[in-house]
Amino acid sequence: MKKLVIKFADQILIQHTGPEADLLKWLEEEKNKYPIGAIVEIWDYSYEYELAECIGKRVSEYPTPSDFLNAYFDGKEEALHDLELKRLAVKAKYPKPQPKENTLIESVVLFPVVEPEIVEEQPLPEFMD
Repeated sequence: MKKLVIKFADQILIQHTGPEADLLKWLEEEKNKYPIGAIVEIWDYSYEYELAECIGKRVSEYPTPSDFLNAYFDGKEEALHDLELKRLAVKAKYPKPQPKENTLIESVVLFPVVEPEIVEEQPLPEFMD
């Protein structure tokens, strides 16, 4: 997962997160909307994406809080122990990814695409001959 950030004068103008191909397509369509000299940065945010995916999978399989409350208030110590074992099994099934720094992949300055102006050749004044 990548993050595209457009900055101007140390202010973040916009941020988008997604696959790199989608971000580059969006940038190609939108780049003329930003001031000359705006800086475009593309960052690798794969760790955050992988972590969110891991947590989502864990949450979907964890015992619910009400499962724990029912086992606790019913006084069933064995049921609490079983729920904790299930929680630990889910954590083992979906280990957290190794932390890594967000990495700047590319940084470029935006310049608008301007068609070159064709200037007709003018004759030199007589005193310049």
